[in-house]
Amino acid sequence: MESVSLNIKNMVCPRCIFAVENIMAELGIQIKSIDLGHVIVLIPKTVHMDDIKSKLDQLGFELIREKNDLYVENIKVLVIEYLKLIEESNVIHVLSDFITKSMGKNYNYLTKIFSQKCGLTIEQYFIKQRLQRVKELLDQDELNVTEISYKLCYSSVNYLSTQFKKFVGVSISEYKSDLN
Repeated sequence: MESVSLNIKNMVCPRCIFAVENIMAELGIQIKSIDLGHVIVLIPKTVHMDDIKSKLDQLGFELIREKNDLYVENIKVLVIEYLKLIEESNVIHVLSDFITKSMGKNYNYLTKIFSQKCGLTIEQYFIKQRLQRVKELLDQDELNVTEISYKLCYSSVNYLSTQFKKFVGVSISEYKSDLN
């Protein structure tokens, strides 16, 4: 068996890890370690890389082969980790510092690559992810808007409401009424 490190695009949540684990098990591939966007596996000689690529493609994943694509996926994973960090600690950190420190690369270089590949800035991607989390919390209906604003470190409920309307296209109250 050959030990191989695979970088996988679109692996952004625990369900993605579960899906990739299932793919590897189905192919008879042993996993040594797995994290968002990355897996180290022992591949039997009977399994070809095309088999893995095909199975991953079926679920919307993609093997990353280009260095810049790897940087973009690492940034996406870091943005999600950053969002979890601020949600758990209720302290907003500087996103650019967090990414620079984690990746050991110049932030301007990384944001240029990210913008070219994704068509939006890292900050815009963070806003989208943060608002996605707001929608998840609204869907769960366990916290009110003030609590959600505090939990995700918005400077005010008004700022959250304005950003939600601008990027989601409806107000929070309209969104909540559409849930019912």
